[in-house]
Amino acid sequence: MSARDDEPISTDPFEVIEWVKLNNLEYYTRLYKVKEGAPIAVLIIIHGFGEHCDRYEAMARRFVEKKIQVFTFDLKGFGRTGRKNGQLGGLGLFKDTFKDIKYMIDKNKIDGVPTFMFGHSMGGEISLNYCAEEEYAKTVKSVIVSAPALITDPKLEPPAIIKSLLKGIAHYLPSIPYTVNLADSNITSNLEELEKYRKSYYNFGNSNIQTVAEIVNQGDACRLVKSKTFNVPVLIVHGKGDKVAFSVGAEEFFNNLPENLDKKLYLMDSEYHELHFEDDFRDK
Repeated sequence: MSARDDEPISTDPFEVIEWVKLNNLEYYTRLYKVKEGAPIAVLIIIHGFGEHCDRYEAMARRFVEKKIQVFTFDLKGFGRTGRKNGQLGGLGLFKDTFKDIKYMIDKNKIDGVPTFMFGHSMGGEISLNYCAEEEYAKTVKSVIVSAPALITDPKLEPPAIIKSLLKGIAHYLPSIPYTVNLADSNITSNLEELEKYRKSYYNFGNSNIQTVAEIVNQGDACRLVKSKTFNVPVLIVHGKGDKVAFSVGAEEFFNNLPENLDKKLYLMDSEYHELHFEDDFRDK
């Protein structure tokens, strides 16, 4: 794969770009090391649908300043991982994604240092579902999610009758292409980030019916069923007017959580999907 204008070339020895081979695929990964002293925590960032992990570069560097080491990677089918291996937007089943995440967590954990998880949008949905599984919950101290895609804008999904058909055939014909038309003007008011998003070769709406069906099915299961036995401390941040992932999904998940769980839900007065790029919320 040839280099492109927006492909990062890190010259900082504390920022390590590495291709990791796993299950016959090559995953693009990025590690942000603490520069002075020992890290007080490790954070793994899980990106959203149609984007890539380098969009979290500024966030990662802010965490590093607070002595939190950060690791992130492009999920199967997305970003540089997707461009290198093919099958754009073909995430596969969440249960297989969980195995990838655990491998990456184990690879980057530091003895005696807690590991935290942050996920945005689809990455938030994946993170919550990951932590809902007993096998994986023990690998993280707590989870933070931004605008989890538990209920998405119906315009981003197929019509109801088609969606029902897709759920039925996704198991048998998982690779049938499906394109999600993301309205990028709804993601952020940050014009610089919006321009980067539109121009990047590594942002795309390509997917397949298995991935779309999995996002819908796992969102329903997470907020309606798995939430009731969820036992990982959780912080949820969501814009009230988010037009991509509806905040009602986060509210429903939160309201179903066990009463004695350490949990917080912050609903922000914003109509945008990516609060981490909004000036009013970025540093909070």
